[in-house]
Amino acid sequence: MSFTTGGGQIPPEFNTFQDTLLVVSHSENWGYNHYLKKNFRENYTGPYKIISSKEIENYPVDEYRYIFDNSLSYTTTRYHYSTTPTSATFTITDRKLEKDYTTPSSSKYSKLMRAYIKALEENRKKSM
Repeated sequence: MSFTTGGGQIPPEFNTFQDTLLVVSHSENWGYNHYLKKNFRENYTGPYKIISSKEIENYPVDEYRYIFDNSLSYTTTRYHYSTTPTSATFTITDRKLEKDYTTPSSSKYSKLMRAYIKALEENRKKSM
C-alpha cells in the first residue's frame, strides 16, 4: 500500500514538519492503544505526544498543527458477544487548514497503522 501527498494521504507540508504530532488514543480499546504505542515507538522518530481526544483543545493549533487519529468499524459476534474491529482508516488532520488526509480502509488495522506511520516518517525526513 502506498501513501503519498499526491494521493491525499499525507499533507503536502508534512515534509517540513518538525513540531510535535498529536496522536489520539482511545481508552475504550486497549488493543488499539497497545499497537498505537508500539508502532509509533518503533517507526516514528519525530516528536509526538499520545493524548486522549478530550485533551486536544489544550494544545494550540499554531504549536500542534497535525493530529493522527483513526476510525474503526466494529462487529459484534452473536456467539461470544464480543466486539472486535473489522476495518480501520487513519487520518492526519491539519488543524491550521482544517483538512483531513485519510488512508484507504483495511481490516488489518495494525499493519495499516504501521505502514502509514512509516510513510509519515519517510515523508517527514525528506526535509532533513
